[in-house]
Amino acid sequence: METSPTTIRLWKGYHSPELLGFVAAAWRNAETLIVCPPVLSDLDFIPLLPAGEVRVVGDAWTEGERAEIARLASGAAKPIAGPAKPIAYPARPILGVFTSGTVGGKPRLVLYSKANVEASLEGILEVFDRDRIDAIFAYPQPFHTFGLVLGYVQAIATGRPLIAPFGRYSSDFHRAWRETASRHPGLLTLGTPTHFQDLLKAAEAWEPEAIPATYTTIIGGASVPRALWRGLRDRLRVAAPSIGYGCTEASPGLTHLPPGREPSEDGEIGGVLAGLSVEILPGTGLEFTGPQACLAIIQDGRIEFPRRILIRDRLGARPAPNGRTNYVFEGRYDLVFNRGGVKFSLEEIERFLRESFPASEFLAVAVADDRLGEDLGLLVRARESRDDRSAPSEEESKKAILAALHGKFRAHFDPARVLSVSELPTNAAAKPDRGSGARLLGEPR
Repeated sequence: METSPTTIRLWKGYHSPELLGFVAAAWRNAETLIVCPPVLSDLDFIPLLPAGEVRVVGDAWTEGERAEIARLASGAAKPIAGPAKPIAYPARPILGVFTSGTVGGKPRLVLYSKANVEASLEGILEVFDRDRIDAIFAYPQPFHTFGLVLGYVQAIATGRPLIAPFGRYSSDFHRAWRETASRHPGLLTLGTPTHFQDLLKAAEAWEPEAIPATYTTIIGGASVPRALWRGLRDRLRVAAPSIGYGCTEASPGLTHLPPGREPSEDGEIGGVLAGLSVEILPGTGLEFTGPQACLAIIQDGRIEFPRRILIRDRLGARPAPNGRTNYVFEGRYDLVFNRGGVKFSLEEIERFLRESFPASEFLAVAVADDRLGEDLGLLVRARESRDDRSAPSEEESKKAILAALHGKFRAHFDPARVLSVSELPTNAAAKPDRGSGARLLGEPR
């Protein structure tokens, strides 16, 4: 059990040189770094952290947040549930990240030991020609799991140079990628399908001979279309693209389609990584265990030290030529959609809108999007009003709804996917019919 006090740094913001330094300090000095995304506001996890001195770092914290952190860290507040401090951790956590479920209103902090991250990196890098990798380019994500472990920590652990443009994601990042690729033929590029879709779009303006050849990619964070893999190989001159699948709780890898192996269908994610045991539970999801499984999970004022972890994803099994099993991502059992690598809860969106606009009813659905993979579709039914003259117009209502969603979830949703209807679709059991709702939004308007 790990009980000795440690230095705990709380950092908040986007990719930055400062963050790389804090990751290195945690890795080398047995400190703990908690990386908080820009949208985080719930700080109830602090009383459940291991014993140590809590330091607030980075300039993204407000004065009110700094004061609240000081109060919580002083022991003035107790956890909502679970054991009182001090909590005996099985090992010292070096890194803590939040799942993208945070945008659904329920922050979940996942803590890793050094052994967790080392096992995950080893399992992933085992499928690559490691000697061929000469640099790492990491596109930024609003939630840091993917870029932190596979980018920042890999660079620190292996000594490979890391190129991670700092700040918020923009088109400038694609020019930075091209400049980096011209200097590093062994480049490993990390990003979500949306990042690579955008990179391919940017490359349409480049002369073919101006696109440097590079070694490989890891595409992760969302389902990968087969056409995207081919585009990276054929148009971006990536010799051997690869596809990774995992979750924050797996530090983050679960399966991998090795470099250069073309997916046989959309959503193919390869075989299970070495060291992991994965069991598919029909109708429920998949359960895994192994050294990559995270040290601890903090959510809703409770802490858990999991041995087996359930992920509510639906995977299909396919026989592989080597006698092993390959998997295909087929969707989720939870009501969430994955918008370019960030997951949103449909039920949480509906709950928020019902509370904000009690004069209307809402049905949130996931709709396909060429760039983001999935996006929000919204059906709105206005309840009857005694005085229709005072009711806002349909366009005014749509603007108010989108503004409220942006204020809550920090995302700009497409107004073309907000549809006013006279009745919300229901199934034979009089329950909301999301499939019919998605089809309504897919029809020409």
